[in-house]
Amino acid sequence: MSGADRDRIAAGLNSALAYRFLYNLVVVRMRAEGAGADLSAMPDLPSPADITDRYERLLEQWLPEKPKTAASVRAFVDVAAAILIDQTVCEVLNEGTILGPERDREHATRALLAVGDWLIDAESQEAVAKERALRTGHC
Repeated sequence: MSGADRDRIAAGLNSALAYRFLYNLVVVRMRAEGAGADLSAMPDLPSPADITDRYERLLEQWLPEKPKTAASVRAFVDVAAAILIDQTVCEVLNEGTILGPERDREHATRALLAVGDWLIDAESQEAVAKERALRTGHC
C-alpha cells in the first residue's frame, strides 16, 4: 500500500481498537491462569497498564481529528460500537472495561460526534451540488 493509499486516522483508531481487544485478552488470560490453566504455549503479552496507556494515547491522538474518508468514518463508528459492545461483554464477565464506564462513554460520544460533523459537511456539499444542478438545469 502506497503512502497515498493510507488513511492515518483509520489506522490510528484501528490500532486503538487492537489495544482495546488485547486488554480483554490479557484480562481473560489472567483469569484463566488464576483458575489453574496452563497457557505456557501462549505468547507473552504486555501488562494491562501498558496496554491501557497505549490505548488511551492513541484515542487522545486520533479522536480530535475530523474524518476525511469513508474508511476514517468507519473507524470512528467502529470505536463507538466496540466500546458499547465491550461494556456489555465486560458486564457478563464481571470485569471492568479498559478505562471505565465514564471514559468509555466520553470516547464513544466523541467518536459519534466526529461522524456527525462529517455527515453535516457531506450534506452541505450535496445541497450545494443540488443547487448548482438546479441553476444549470441538470436536475
